[in-house]
Amino acid sequence: MLGAVELASTAKDWSLARRLGESWLARAPEDEDMTALVMRCEIEMRVPDLAAARYERLVAREAAPAGVGSIAAEPPPPTAAPLLLVAQMEGTAADAERMSLVLREELLVALSRFRDLRLISAPHPLDALEDGKSRIGYALGATLHSDAIIVTLLELPSRTVLWCERTSLGSGEKVQTALDHIVGRTAAAVLPAVDAHAMLRPHASGPLYSQYVAARTHAIQARSFADAVGAASALEVLIASAPDFAPPMLALARLLNTDFGYTRAGSSGPPERERAFALTRRALSLDRHHVHAYTVMGWCHLWRGDWALAQRNFEKAVELNPHHPERLVEAAFGSLFLGDLSTASALFDRCLALEPHLDDRFRADRGLLHLLSGEFDRALQEFLHVADRRGWVVLYELAASALAGANTADARAEAASWLAAIWPDGRVPSQVALAEWIRRQRPFRLIAHRDLLIEGLRLGLS
Repeated sequence: MLGAVELASTAKDWSLARRLGESWLARAPEDEDMTALVMRCEIEMRVPDLAAARYERLVAREAAPAGVGSIAAEPPPPTAAPLLLVAQMEGTAADAERMSLVLREELLVALSRFRDLRLISAPHPLDALEDGKSRIGYALGATLHSDAIIVTLLELPSRTVLWCERTSLGSGEKVQTALDHIVGRTAAAVLPAVDAHAMLRPHASGPLYSQYVAARTHAIQARSFADAVGAASALEVLIASAPDFAPPMLALARLLNTDFGYTRAGSSGPPERERAFALTRRALSLDRHHVHAYTVMGWCHLWRGDWALAQRNFEKAVELNPHHPERLVEAAFGSLFLGDLSTASALFDRCLALEPHLDDRFRADRGLLHLLSGEFDRALQEFLHVADRRGWVVLYELAASALAGANTADARAEAASWLAAIWPDGRVPSQVALAEWIRRQRPFRLIAHRDLLIEGLRLGLS
């Protein structure tokens, strides 16, 4: 039955998946995996109250006195982010006790910068956590051997390994270098691993937070203007029901600033941009250490032509959390539009050191760096590795191909297809209309950079 529910969920038939899961839970109410799947269905169906009530029933049924190494089960607050337990470190190395203390403290400092996680500093190592009694959601631990550190991220209570990495220690000064490396890599890897898993295990966070994650995911993955508007509506509902909850404000501001995720050209006009600015300002007033609020505010200032304020916000975001790859890419991308290519390049390098597995967003943005630097062949190498063939990357690739003197036939077809899909009349715009749209949507501080992109597209579309 679990397989049938997972299959229906994969097909996004949430109603069918929920009905199948409910049928099974009527016979096996203690099945936690099935309960988690049904809760996810209820969140996707935008009935988080049902998911929260289901979770509370599960907790009430299975609650047991807390023992050594366990954390008593308590329903998370409605807007609570996933909970992460940072366990005591263990080790067999000669200086394991001191090194374990240093590593644990450094990890706590680094992870505390992420507003998408709630931390608990646990007094026990991972192995001391009692199976079946912990409802933390996730746990992080490390073992220090004589030659290496192994860090492990687990989902609790199943102890499913979500991420694990080994770093060689070396000797002398190399030990500190290894510690610095593993702190940065761990801080960068934990949130993406938790985010990917939390959609299947919403009990680790509050019901409103789970609903926010679902709406944010829909906004990012929107394939049509209707999809994006639906995601915006869900975020509006969240903002109205939790006016002091900042994350939905930032997700909605992104849609309002970007032609609803670039699904309908021209849908972000002055009223939408002003609303995005007001939402972001409100989010910052709620939490002055919210890194995402600073990158979104940086972009608000870019669109307003406030270059100095934009730069200040991007710098503040990097200062607050130098371990967050997604925010580093956002700050690097903003630096491109400020004309500061050297800072953008350094931030991309920093991101690559933290997360060596490149995603489409990173490749597209770093490709733009090469394009603006006049390195058209290097730009093409980045763009050709982007798997998701929609969005601005197809325009960048066409411009780079034309400026490099390469064959533009395939790139022209992709660019024309995307432009027709997002243009209000369903047709490829004229070059004059396209150039005007680029001027509104790509806030280049340096006119030469904007004109380079427009000229590349003129050549590619001719």
